[in-house]
Amino acid sequence: MKAIHLLLAGLATTFMPGPIKASPFGEEYKIVGGREAKEGAYGWEVSLGILTNVPTSKKQREIQPESSKLGTHFCGGVLIHKDWVVTAAHCLAPFQGKTFTSSPYGAGVGQRSLVEIFDNGRIPAVEGHIPADYDPKSSTSTHDVALFKLSKSVTNVTPACLAKSDPKDGYGNGLKAIGWGSTTRMVLNTTTDQWSGFTPAKRLKEADMKDLTSSAASCKNRSDLVCIGPVTDGDASCKGDSGGSLVNSDGLVVGFTSFGGSKRISNTQYQTCNGDTAYTRASGTIAWIEKVINGTICKK
Repeated sequence: MKAIHLLLAGLATTFMPGPIKASPFGEEYKIVGGREAKEGAYGWEVSLGILTNVPTSKKQREIQPESSKLGTHFCGGVLIHKDWVVTAAHCLAPFQGKTFTSSPYGAGVGQRSLVEIFDNGRIPAVEGHIPADYDPKSSTSTHDVALFKLSKSVTNVTPACLAKSDPKDGYGNGLKAIGWGSTTRMVLNTTTDQWSGFTPAKRLKEADMKDLTSSAASCKNRSDLVCIGPVTDGDASCKGDSGGSLVNSDGLVVGFTSFGGSKRISNTQYQTCNGDTAYTRASGTIAWIEKVINGTICKK
């Protein structure tokens, strides 16, 4: 079976035999399997959510259907400064070069529950930055990292710390993928362009992962990536996890979710979220981040 690479945020991309037509704001998918993260374990993990048509009144937000509350989430992110969030470039690409009367997306931070994040309100983004070398037409482009500035500072959450270097022999089994997760894999029907299998979780999840960088095909000749696989069969990063964090045993963020693989299960169907995932290596992004924000971030 031939593997195909799909963006994890649900953005439009292509593979043989034809294009995947998916809305960047509709069918979003997160960690498969794993377990619920403990309260406060990853306070800096961010839920990017659409703000368009979301009520500005908390009372009005609270009475919205739960499905709508979960459905606004479209990517993950990492608070790396009181005013700045890191995510994947392909998460912000749909917004670049367009004019909006108000911020179309924002960040929920310091909370596990997507429902609570929606009810309490996300912080609007005021500007976004994508590296000039990122190619939005490539599902496996280098420089798949982005930054956006918040409209107000986050003062009740300690920003994440990034790994400034990586062990020569890799991280072994001591990694965790973080995200708001689905309990099942998805299947794409290429005849109807429809996805199936989405079962969202309400709270932030984590899954144990092992470092496969030295052997994974996606990481061949790619020093900018960390490639992982599940410690427990069935666990996987998935759509909607994009831009979220890969954490080492010291609690440092070592990568940001970029892309994953799929396999053909019939003539017209491809199964995604099978456990193999490539992350943009965090250590390689630090210089660019600090240049954009004109400041320093936590790195160890």
